[in-house]
Amino acid sequence: MDPTYQQEIGSFGVTTLVNGEYRQNSYVVTHRPTRSALVIDPGSREDDIVAAVGGADVAAILLTHGHFDHLGAAHALGERWALPSRAHARETKLIRQAPLYALRFVRKAIRAPKVEPFADTGTLEWPGGTAGIIETPGHTEGSVCYALPGMLFTGDVLLREHIGPTFYPGSDGKELALSVQNLLAGDLADDCVVFAGHGRPWTLREAREWWRTLSGPPPSYAIGHIG
Repeated sequence: MDPTYQQEIGSFGVTTLVNGEYRQNSYVVTHRPTRSALVIDPGSREDDIVAAVGGADVAAILLTHGHFDHLGAAHALGERWALPSRAHARETKLIRQAPLYALRFVRKAIRAPKVEPFADTGTLEWPGGTAGIIETPGHTEGSVCYALPGMLFTGDVLLREHIGPTFYPGSDGKELALSVQNLLAGDLADDCVVFAGHGRPWTLREAREWWRTLSGPPPSYAIGHIG
């Protein structure tokens, strides 16, 4: 059985569900005072995600990018909760293509979710507060990160001591390195926990120290054929 991890950050509970062929991380973030939740990158394990949500009200389904391993359960969950998935407008084509990639690479049938796109950086208001949206293209054209109090969800942009791979159509290695540079140079606190699309969490302090000590190009995370 794929593992599930739980963590408390301030007034939030974060459940990480590791799932799928590429060991992708899905997240359920619950704001305990309001019993409101965000679901981030629901790759699979629909029933386990529903169980992690429990009695909370799901305010939004958020996608960091449009690769199939990060959205396999988004359609079913959107139908269950009558919610579209939120993603950058530059990801809508890739999201529509996700079922084709899933069949090609893992021989798995999924359905693309309905998408409510946003066009640029900004914020998402929900009962738990404000989620910041940070544009970080490079792994895909419309990759974004989501910032919550004490947390940063980076998808496949920034992973523990790696950046995301850039050998896919629409990827750009120089653009990704610049996105990571700008992300780490931003004003988010050092103790902010970075939750990536694959692998273990770490802090922005650790990420910044790692970035400063690099003597060459940052290593890419070996996700597989697609990530």
